Amino acid sequence: MSSWWGPTSFEDHSLQVLLAVAAQEQFKISIILENPFTAQELTDDIHTLLAMRATSPAWLRVNGRPVLFVYARIMNRFTPDDFRRAFAGTGAFTIADTQDSAQAAPFDGVFSYGPVQDLDGYLGAEATQAAAQHAAGRIYVGAAVPGYDDRVIRQPGRLLPRDSGAVLRRMFSAAAGAGADWVSVTSWNEWHEGTEIEPSLEYADSYLTLTRALGDSWRAAAASLRR
Repeated sequence: MSSWWGPTSFEDHSLQVLLAVAAQEQFKISIILENPFTAQELTDDIHTLLAMRATSPAWLRVNGRPVLFVYARIMNRFTPDDFRRAFAGTGAFTIADTQDSAQAAPFDGVFSYGPVQDLDGYLGAEATQAAAQHAAGRIYVGAAVPGYDDRVIRQPGRLLPRDSGAVLRRMFSAAAGAGADWVSVTSWNEWHEGTEIEPSLEYADSYLTLTRALGDSWRAAAASLRR
């Protein structure tokens, strides 16, 4: 899931590169929408994105429908009716960065990009939240974050220590216990907010390896629940 800031952005150029590599390497790509300021821009950006990029065989799909994530800032900028109009006729499978059922009404699912402000509260409510979304016919995407530290770019900033992988383990475990349909990992390379799992001088490849192991365990648990 790659950050996307509109059809003329640097991120759109990056997306084209990612899609080409994904097609070769047989993995799937989606985006998280971060840019529009007006309801018309919202509609135009979504329609342009889906027409220009989501036709790629590497685009993530659910039952043939191209998947599209919408970031919390955009969720708070527009009304549910704005989203209904923007999604009309696209056939997109849409996932909202919100835990609010009213905001999520036009969407097919919910996720949380980075619930680091109140991790205990988020994890404590996860099973209830997942049940509510399932009852409403939406999928629930559990969040997994290795830690967080944005004190270099923000003052005073926020710190969620990684605790040698314990935070990531706890979040995968909570997602499994809540019956999450998917898990979103924040993130591959968000270096400036300290959520990277990419190999580094600081951690070597320990978080990449741990994420793979936790992902495998979560998939096995999810499969057993579905049987």
